[in-house]
Amino acid sequence: MGSGHGGTGGDGGGAGSVAGYGGNGGNGGNGAGTGSGGNGGNGGAVSQDGAFNSTGGYGGIGGNGGVTPSDTSGGNGGNGGHGGDVSFNDAASTATATGGRGGAGGIGLTGGRGGDAGSSYTAGLGAVRPGTGGHGGDSAAGFGHDGGAGGNGGTAGIYNGLNVNNAVGGTGGTGGQGGGSSHGGSGGNGGTAFIDSGSASASAIGGPGGAGGAAPTSVSGAGTGGSGGTGGNATIYGSGTATGGTAGVGGTAYNGGEGGSGGSATNYGTGNATGGAGATGANGVSGGSSASYGGSGGSGGSATISNPASAGVATGGRGGTGGSGSYGGNGGDGGDVYSNGTGQIAAGAGGGGGTGDGAHATGGTGGAGGTAQANNNTYAHTVTGGAGGVGGNATGQYGAGGSGGTGGSALIPSTAAAATGDAVGGRGGAGGTGNNAGTGGSGGTGGTATNYGAGNATGGAAGIGGAGFNGGSGGNGGSAYNYGTGNATGASGAYGTPDSGGYGGNGGSGGDANIQNSASSATAAAGRGGAGVNGYFGGGNGGNGGSASTTGTGQVMAGNGSNGGNGTSSIGTGGNGGNGGNVTINNTNNANAARGGNGGSGGTGYNAAPGYSNGGNGGNATITSGHETNAYGGNGGAGGVGTFYAGAGGSGGTAASYTRGLATGGNGGVGGTGGYGGAGGAGANSSNYNDNGGTARGGDGGDGGGSQITAATGGTGGNGGNGYAKKVFDATGGTGGSGGQGGPGGLVGSSGSDGGAGLSHNNVPPGP
Repeated sequence: MGSGHGGTGGDGGGAGSVAGYGGNGGNGGNGAGTGSGGNGGNGGAVSQDGAFNSTGGYGGIGGNGGVTPSDTSGGNGGNGGHGGDVSFNDAASTATATGGRGGAGGIGLTGGRGGDAGSSYTAGLGAVRPGTGGHGGDSAAGFGHDGGAGGNGGTAGIYNGLNVNNAVGGTGGTGGQGGGSSHGGSGGNGGTAFIDSGSASASAIGGPGGAGGAAPTSVSGAGTGGSGGTGGNATIYGSGTATGGTAGVGGTAYNGGEGGSGGSATNYGTGNATGGAGATGANGVSGGSSASYGGSGGSGGSATISNPASAGVATGGRGGTGGSGSYGGNGGDGGDVYSNGTGQIAAGAGGGGGTGDGAHATGGTGGAGGTAQANNNTYAHTVTGGAGGVGGNATGQYGAGGSGGTGGSALIPSTAAAATGDAVGGRGGAGGTGNNAGTGGSGGTGGTATNYGAGNATGGAAGIGGAGFNGGSGGNGGSAYNYGTGNATGASGAYGTPDSGGYGGNGGSGGDANIQNSASSATAAAGRGGAGVNGYFGGGNGGNGGSASTTGTGQVMAGNGSNGGNGTSSIGTGGNGGNGGNVTINNTNNANAARGGNGGSGGTGYNAAPGYSNGGNGGNATITSGHETNAYGGNGGAGGVGTFYAGAGGSGGTAASYTRGLATGGNGGVGGTGGYGGAGGAGANSSNYNDNGGTARGGDGGDGGGSQITAATGGTGGNGGNGYAKKVFDATGGTGGSGGQGGPGGLVGSSGSDGGAGLSHNNVPPGP
């Protein structure tokens, strides 16, 4: 079958014509049978001094695809022609330059793409008005597939510093309508805007992205909406503001289309830069017989200040919210921010997750916060990552809330080693609420902070878990890394969220803290774990403590593990305690002790089977290089009380040292009291590898817990840890724990064995 051919675009008007119009492109011919429609011709361009207002030619419309006699198939729609550009070259011109509109795509099996709009440029004083992108062609009724994408908006460019008009990019075209079980066309991207003059005071604004095309909303069609177009980028060299374009919304359909991303903004001058916001995802159809999906929110646009002498503010765009549906759409990520200048920066927050209303379904995950980075050696403000978006709620039966988004990272890099500002990770988003028979979403992890300057690095706060029949877990605290001279502080894990008749939420882990500068005397302090909360059927587990290390001379503090929650009903289980964090020192001039974090205690519960209410293990302590200092492994947490089975005590953390100081393994935690008493935790091994008198002592085993059931034997005592040193008389084993008291008529539990002493070897790591 044949296809029509697009007409040729007309020539642009001459410099002396009355209006200076470019000729319009001819429309594409329609196809026959299964033939495709012809492409529209391109509009004519105009290039002159700018004596008169001028408009570029419009792009021709794409021809429609053919249709077979049975109306069951056909050809693709032709693409729309591009709009004509307009440019003025005279610096004294006050005329307006208007770009041509892109032609619409033709209708067909797959809709034709809309033509890109014409751009407009001037070296003069007049306004620039770029064209709008052409609409994407619709899919043919009855048998069509995807709609055509919308055309991109035209560019707006100004080259004269005396021009007071803003440069605004053209709007992207709307995506075409999609057919059954197919996709709507994507919206066209917004046009770029720039002002290329350092003396200009006007602003540049990226064009809006086009909306995504719609698709069927019925279950039988179950189409997916088209994605919204990205907002146009904006660039400026003067004192005005660069603003990224707004994003196009997702298309409506049974499954919602994704929201477009916001446009980016870059300022090489002295003004501000603001990224465009991401668009909200379209909603899916609620209550259908099959699951629907909300569209994801679009990401926020980035913002960059490129001039080291600028005090302008950089603000990242906010991520779009996810659309609702049986399953909620995810939130968009926040926009990143970068600055070579001295002004404040604010990373974009992540968008919230969409609501999920289906049975056994979930709310959308919150978007991650944007990254914040300051590159100037004189930077003195706090650099904070964007906050993570909240998780979406779940309203359907047994629905689970969405997880909160991760907080954005914060960075002061090595190129800004003299900067005094602090770096703080973004806050994690809160988890979404679960249905009254479902589970709350987990809180988001706090953002990582890294600092190469003189300021501090602090991990982002953890997001709280969402409410629900089962409480959501708390988020993990953000970690901190300092390569400069400031402190590094990991954030604490968030507490678990209480239940409403189910299980309590687990606590989040604490963030790590690391100092990586041998000249630093600052403190590295890791975050503690968040506590597990009480729950009807079972308490949540305690979070682990963060680990800490330094290559400097300052203190190091590992995070302690937190306690497990209690089971509040007669059949509830106790949560396990979290493990303590590890600690490491590696500097010959560091005179501080290294202490591993202690394990958290187990919660109380009925515990019909073993494995609940156990204490957390102690963290390991290592001194690879230090100034005759001591290393202490963390102590294990106590086992919790159990009506039937009590929890076991946690094991102690190992200790290893290469200095003349003492290495002491952590003690095991005591076993819990219960129907059957819990075993005591094992004492940890210790190793000292120093040839000149370094000593080592194994940790003591924990005592076994008492038993209360008739004839039940008491809990076993934990074994003592071994000690290893270069000289055997410098090593001592730990004492074994005592057995617990037996129940009425029962035996005392077996005592743990004492640890031994032996020689350490450099190629043998500390024992478990």
